[in-house]
Amino acid sequence: MPNGFGFSWAGHPADAGYRALAGIPIGPGGAGLFNATEAAVGKLALADGVKLSSVAHPAGTSTAPAGPGGSTTERPRAE
Repeated sequence: MPNGFGFSWAGHPADAGYRALAGIPIGPGGAGLFNATEAAVGKLALADGVKLSSVAHPAGTSTAPAGPGGSTTERPRAE
């Protein structure tokens, strides 16, 4: 979404989810969206007590761990 994240879970308040997502920057381009989405999914899972295992990253995307703001600073590599 252009102004941040949006989600819905019928019958459940969204306040805690939006608090978990607060402050995750969305960088430019596809890599920025990918990194922000990865950080958002991780934070939502952690807020619900779920620890996710590492996942394979598409070629050319960041594999660095998320920083304090929840996103990485690496950009895709040109190959």
